[in-house]
Amino acid sequence: MDIVNNLGVINDFLNQYYTFRAIKFLEAVILIIIFLNIIILSYIFLVKDKAFRFLVTGQNFPDVRNSLNREWQKIKEKFLSGDFHRQAEAVVEAGSLVFQLFKTIKYEGSNLEEQLENIPDFHLSNLPELKKAARIRREILQAKQSGSTETAVTQKELFIAIKAFEQALAEQEAISPGVQINDDYQIS
Repeated sequence: MDIVNNLGVINDFLNQYYTFRAIKFLEAVILIIIFLNIIILSYIFLVKDKAFRFLVTGQNFPDVRNSLNREWQKIKEKFLSGDFHRQAEAVVEAGSLVFQLFKTIKYEGSNLEEQLENIPDFHLSNLPELKKAARIRREILQAKQSGSTETAVTQKELFIAIKAFEQALAEQEAISPGVQINDDYQIS
């Protein structure tokens, strides 16, 4: 209690001087300005700035998730049809979907394989599988461009590729868990 009384006495003594009162007033004004800036900047960052919201909340794509889910559902249905050529088409489309997503995230590269080379290992848990899936996708595209209906890719490789693309989309929270292909899918 003695310290509080002493501080009160010191404050009364200093209040006799106008410069001390002016300094206290300026401190109060500065604190109010700082407090208002914190409120305004918080509003701008948390409500208006999508990049900051993305940084704070993680991989969040509320504007595109529904359309990605619909696209993935079509790809999944095409893959589950059992027809080899439709499955190969589904793998190509899934790779394109992943490429577009990575472009949105701002990974550098003019194609999926270049993007995957520029992604650090710790960004995706299945990066090696994704690189293999991109290679399979490239083989399918090359066969298609050469006019061949046959490719060296097997149905098992198509399944591995589609699962790698699916896992990448799921890790980036671009598709909902409910639209994924079951692991117990039977390869004929």
